[in-house]
Amino acid sequence: MKSIGLAVIGALVFLVISGEVGTSDGTENNLLSQIAQTVKKLQDIKVAPSDANIPPPAIPLLRELKQRLRDLIAVTLNASTVAGEEPDAAKQMIIDALGRKGIRMEFPRESKRGSYQRLSGYKSPYGNIYSIAIEKPVPNDDIIAATATIGINCGEDTSLWLFKKSGSLWVCIFINEVNDYSDISAAQANFTYRIVPSDKRDHINVVTANITPWCSSWWRKIRYIVQQVTVREEKSRTLLNESDDIYLGVDPKFYTLTAGTNYFVLKYYGGRIDGPLTALPPQVTKAFEIKNGNIKRIEAK
Repeated sequence: MKSIGLAVIGALVFLVISGEVGTSDGTENNLLSQIAQTVKKLQDIKVAPSDANIPPPAIPLLRELKQRLRDLIAVTLNASTVAGEEPDAAKQMIIDALGRKGIRMEFPRESKRGSYQRLSGYKSPYGNIYSIAIEKPVPNDDIIAATATIGINCGEDTSLWLFKKSGSLWVCIFINEVNDYSDISAAQANFTYRIVPSDKRDHINVVTANITPWCSSWWRKIRYIVQQVTVREEKSRTLLNESDDIYLGVDPKFYTLTAGTNYFVLKYYGGRIDGPLTALPPQVTKAFEIKNGNIKRIEAK
């Protein structure tokens, strides 16, 4: 996971210098062609149904697919005033553009244990783009959040990017991607995020939660992370990075993440169990307060 990538800023600077932001048909077509090529390479990789290891050829291609999707989102936001002001319109533009390259987005059917069955007509779960979401997470703010969820064996991997208007240009100020992992448990499945406004000027707190993918087992790990983003300087620091055991067999949503002014609450079934499990695990509630760039555990509100 990383806060901001120089490659993204470099790509956006290139677009400004070349004059292709605002008249980005050529740039968009190039990106779409690159995405289509990456998708095809990934879908040509054969993998056993329950193989938790990432095939070595897929590792750089997964990273490339995420980066190309991130660039496509940036180009789309900067292509027209409508895209930057109406997130739903930007999302539809991306879906339509990918569709013109024969790339359709749909989630496969999920099993009771949170693993995915393969989409019909596909040789591999790799290379599938399950969803793209674009929204303004904070009302009346000039920040846009975008997520992309792509397929891996037995699950999914979601990335989060935050964009902020800088002059006339939407610039990526925060990147949450996991790359170069060798087994599926490192990916970010069942991903959720919340933006918690900070009491410090020019800062926002990004709270994320995700579950480790796996091909079997009711028990997984839930990871929850808080990062404080300095908007103007386009950098972040981690305030909290923890994990716990989660049991998937009780709540079909697996967990809930809610947030308010200076706090967030995470609820799930699980926790560490000493000895044999003779009944359903208890519900765990964890609440945290974020103030002055610090975080502490509090009683649930």
